[in-house]
Amino acid sequence: MSKTATKSLTVSKKPAAKAAPVAPKGKTVRKADAAKPTFTGKKLPAGSKVHVIAEEARPASGQLLFAHTHAALAALGLLEAARPAVPKQHVLTLMGQRAVTYHTKKQNFEAAPNHGIRLSVTGRNWFVGRFAEGKVDANLANAFMALFTDGKAAGQTGVAQANVYETKLAA
Repeated sequence: MSKTATKSLTVSKKPAAKAAPVAPKGKTVRKADAAKPTFTGKKLPAGSKVHVIAEEARPASGQLLFAHTHAALAALGLLEAARPAVPKQHVLTLMGQRAVTYHTKKQNFEAAPNHGIRLSVTGRNWFVGRFAEGKVDANLANAFMALFTDGKAAGQTGVAQANVYETKLAA
């Protein structure tokens, strides 16, 4: 007869640590106590001077592109609820042909009378929603807005000062 020793195991249950909140797919969880930066963009009047980034030096992807686009749309007044039209040349000046072509194909932009352009309802919802969901860095958008108005390329924009030039939004 073989003797098998048995030991009694006592398992003590410690209270489980609270798991970090899990965000729904595609969302980011933010700390509630962190102050959300605000975007201070403003519409630039027609005929005003504006500083723009040379086409080849404009952001092409990621957070820089999102912030540049948001600041440009705000500077042009295109984010307003009334969906105003602006001269297409103004959009080309700030955003460039690549952006106009892309957003027209995506049906975010639509043609308006007198060679104008405006955001479609879908486009406005897309851009405003992207910002509201925290997908646009407000501080970075503010840096691009400052670049448009005073011509100073802040380091965070990734734009060399040599690639910034002054022009006017045609009246």
